[in-house]
Amino acid sequence: MKFPEPGFTVKGTFIDLKTPERIDLNYIKWLWSDPNTMKEVGGPILLEPGMAVNWYEQMVFPGNGKDLYFLIFTKRGSPVGEVGFHRFDTEKKKAELNVKISAKNRGKGYGSEAVKMLLNIFFKEFHGEIISDPVALKNINGSKMLISLGFVQDKSISEHCLLYLSKKRYQLLLLRW
Repeated sequence: MKFPEPGFTVKGTFIDLKTPERIDLNYIKWLWSDPNTMKEVGGPILLEPGMAVNWYEQMVFPGNGKDLYFLIFTKRGSPVGEVGFHRFDTEKKKAELNVKISAKNRGKGYGSEAVKMLLNIFFKEFHGEIISDPVALKNINGSKMLISLGFVQDKSISEHCLLYLSKKRYQLLLLRW
C-alpha cells in the first residue's frame, strides 16, 4: 500500500478512518489543545497556523514516507480522535503507534477498533514486523486498552510503559478478534 492521499477512507464496523484534508486541521488543533484529552500524555499542544501546515505536509500530504495518519470518525461523520504510526523503518519494518481519542469519546470502543484497523494496514499492507507505543506512565487507560488487544509490555523500560506487538503475535490474535 502506498501512503494514501487526503480523503482516503477505510471503512470499519462502528468507525471509519480517514486521511485528513487541510480543513480537518481545525479538529486536529482542537484535539491536541484540549486539556482533558491531553492531560495523560503531557498536556496540551498548541499548533500555530504555520506549524499546523508544516505538520500536515510532513505527516499527511505529500508526507514523508514514514508516517501514516488517520482521523477517526463515527459512522455519523463526527471526528472522535486520531490513529496512525510514526517513524516507519523500511528496513527493520518497525514503527511507533499513535492513538488518541478525545476525552468525551473514550470508553466507547472507538480506540480499540481504530487500533485493530491500523494494525491490519500496518502488518498486511506495509508488511510491518513490530509496532510499539511508548505510553506515558499516567496514561493507564491507554495502556490497558493496548494490553487488552494483545500488546506486551517491555518491563525493562521504566521511564514509560513500552508496549509492543509483533507480526507473529498479531497473526495469532486475529483468531481471537
